[in-house]
Amino acid sequence: MIALIPAKSYSSRLPNKNVKLLNKKPLIYYSIKAALKSKMISRVIVSTDSKKIMQLAKSFGAEAPFLRPKKLSKTNSSIHEVAIHAINFIEKKENSKIPSIVVLQPTSPLRSFIDIDKAIELFIKSKAEYVTSFSKTKPLEWIFYKNKDKNFHKISKNKIKNSQYLKQAYTLNGAIYIFKKNILLGKKLNWKNIKGIEIDNSRSVDIDNTDDFFYADFLLKKIKKN
Repeated sequence: MIALIPAKSYSSRLPNKNVKLLNKKPLIYYSIKAALKSKMISRVIVSTDSKKIMQLAKSFGAEAPFLRPKKLSKTNSSIHEVAIHAINFIEKKENSKIPSIVVLQPTSPLRSFIDIDKAIELFIKSKAEYVTSFSKTKPLEWIFYKNKDKNFHKISKNKIKNSQYLKQAYTLNGAIYIFKKNILLGKKLNWKNIKGIEIDNSRSVDIDNTDDFFYADFLLKKIKKN
């Protein structure tokens, strides 16, 4: 199984986040390290539009065989587009077929190689087309969104109760995505029945902003002390 780590240079909310030092290591280091330790991953490939990130990736033991086109490095570029570009590049260059791929976002530095192996084992055993990672969150009945009038609108129609009387809810944490190629090419998923693994909240930090970054740094230092 090939692991793909997407790491573009531009980030609007946290500039240069993929090379920003987290506990004295560039953020991208942690995903490369976890992927290389995985017993289920044969190759680790970084997709980037940055020569600096390319050099870092190689120094950490990953492959970086191409520079990603700028059109696939915009704010609205999707994981699907980036993964298909990487698959097409490798298949053409090596005259091979890649039926599935693991995508590991650098913004999840606390996800472990054990989490990765667990997800891949589920993907293989269940013959799934898509596997992802989740973490526990507050009950759906407690979740609201703010409408255009800046009023809060309740998502669930069920009554608000104490959490012990409500179903446990889970949120996508962005740490692991495993796709069969046909899903990347547009085959529809049944979102009512998705295969996935649960990752403990202590390893589910998804870095979007400065606060997330500082929290991840705190957790990494705490793990190191223990």
